[in-house]
Amino acid sequence: MNNSFTVNKKLTFQVFGFYRGQNQNIQFSVDPMYFVNLGARYSFAEGKGTFSLNFNDVFNTMRFAFDGDRPFVQTGQFNWESQNVYAGVSYRFGSGKNRAAQRKRRDNNTKQGGGGIL
Repeated sequence: MNNSFTVNKKLTFQVFGFYRGQNQNIQFSVDPMYFVNLGARYSFAEGKGTFSLNFNDVFNTMRFAFDGDRPFVQTGQFNWESQNVYAGVSYRFGSGKNRAAQRKRRDNNTKQGGGGIL
């Protein structure tokens, strides 16, 4: 599940949820796993800058666990460092007019020629 919530033009929240149910394969039975990630993004400087903050695995539940009996009895669990916080700032310099012009010329050139396999 992934959902974005727009508070206003400058502030957006995002929630991501993942669930993998219990399953059985040839070697072992895998326990269910779930995790939730949260994020926020704030725009500033007339939309040229953004500040983002993300928190992954909020409930610290992202782990792989299994039980098996082939070729021998085994039980295991793997926990990785999934719980982390990320903060970032980005700023877009310039207006982007040159980039739009280059794209327009590229599109015109693309329409002129054809290609194929000989």
